[in-house]
Amino acid sequence: MRVLRFLVLLPLVIMFGCVHVNENSATASQEQIKAHLAAQLHCQTLELEQNSKDSFSGTGKNETGEFTIKVIRQGTTIAFHGVYVAPATGTFSGSACWSKSVNSTFGFHKTSQSTQDSLGTP
Repeated sequence: MRVLRFLVLLPLVIMFGCVHVNENSATASQEQIKAHLAAQLHCQTLELEQNSKDSFSGTGKNETGEFTIKVIRQGTTIAFHGVYVAPATGTFSGSACWSKSVNSTFGFHKTSQSTQDSLGTP
């Protein structure tokens, strides 16, 4: 009888015992884009403001200097172009694309992949 009770509750345990995360660059929020670009560009500071659904602009600072940046989401690709304003002069551009899919059930995980590309002329 106890076994039957457990079998009746098993679907609920499985459903609520699972963690599902599906994050990708195509659906990323402003904060997720900001965090990803800050890590990619090694930023000490990065501030982004949303201009439209898929367009952002802002300012930042990394070891090379202070910069302004424009960010555009193009499907699954986050493209950016920046201009250094002080103390360095020059431009940089690049893109980022990532997807993270985690299905966790009792310790089984499927993890993510990420690609990025940055070019600069400081």
